[in-house]
Amino acid sequence: MGDMSEEEIIRYVYINLGQKMDFDLHYTFGNKQERTKILRRSTSEEALDKAMEDHTIICKSLSYILERILTEFGTSIRTVTAENGIHVYNIVKLKNGREYILDLEDDLEYIQSGAKTQAFGLPLDENKQKDDKENMIDDDTLRKIDTEKIKYIPEGYYLEDIAWMLKKAIEPGSAEFDTRLDLLLKNLEVYRDMRNVGYRERIRYHNRLMEMVLEPKDFRKINQVDCYRVEDGEKNFQSCLVVDMPKDKRKAFLFSYEHNCYEEISMEKLAEEVKNGLNAKGGHIPGLKNYLKEDQDAR
Repeated sequence: MGDMSEEEIIRYVYINLGQKMDFDLHYTFGNKQERTKILRRSTSEEALDKAMEDHTIICKSLSYILERILTEFGTSIRTVTAENGIHVYNIVKLKNGREYILDLEDDLEYIQSGAKTQAFGLPLDENKQKDDKENMIDDDTLRKIDTEKIKYIPEGYYLEDIAWMLKKAIEPGSAEFDTRLDLLLKNLEVYRDMRNVGYRERIRYHNRLMEMVLEPKDFRKINQVDCYRVEDGEKNFQSCLVVDMPKDKRKAFLFSYEHNCYEEISMEKLAEEVKNGLNAKGGHIPGLKNYLKEDQDAR
C-alpha cells in the first residue's frame, strides 16, 4: 500500500472489512435481555477476536475492530457513542487536522451490495470546519478510487447505476404490475452475487433495490416478512413477500436459497408451510389468517 494516500488506505480498509462482516441476527431479532448481554460483552479482546473469526458483529464491536486495524496503519481514530447512547461509530483525524465520521455498520448493506457508501468520510459537525462541509473524498475521486485503486466496483458501476438500468427495463407501461414485479424478483441478484452475504444485509439490499426500481405506489404494495425455521436450536431465516394485488387479491413469494431468487407460492401453500414449521417474526403474515382458518374449518 506504499502508493496509497492516507485517505485511500482508510477507504481500502473500510470497504475490505465491510465486505467480510455480517450483523449479528441474535442481536437484530433478540429480546432486550439478549441484546443487552451481546452489547456488554462485545468489546472484550476475546469477543473481538471471535467476531473477526466468525465475521459476525454489532456496531460496537465493528467500530472497535475498525479502530484496531486502522491504528496499525498509523491512522488517528477513535470510537464514539451516538447521542442515543446505543449506536457506536468512529471518527478519524487526518494528518491535515480535519476530522471525519466513519459509520461502517451503517454502510454494511451498501458495501455488500456494491452501492455508494452513505456514511464514509462525512464531515464532523462539531469541529471547526464550518467553512468546509465536504466529505473526506469527493464523489468523482471516490468512484475513481473504487474502480481503479481498490477494485470495489471493477466495472465502474455502483448499484445505483444498475438500478437505473433495471428501472428502464421494467418502467410502467411496459407491462402489467405483476409481470414487472415477477421480472424484478427474478433479477434481484443477477447483477450482484449475494449468496455469501448475511441475511440482514441481503434482505435490506433486496428491499432497497425494489424501492429504487419500482414506483412508490407499487413498492408500497410489497410486505416483507422475516420468516424462519428452528433447526438444531437455531433460527434459519427466509424472507417472505406478500404483495397486494388488484381486487383484494394477494401474491406470496418465498426466497429460494437453492435458486437464488424469490419464487411464487400460493397463499394456500404458504399456510401449509406455516403449519409445517415456518414461523413469522412477530407472528403475522399479511392475509394468511383467512387461509389458516379455512384449513381449520375444513377439518
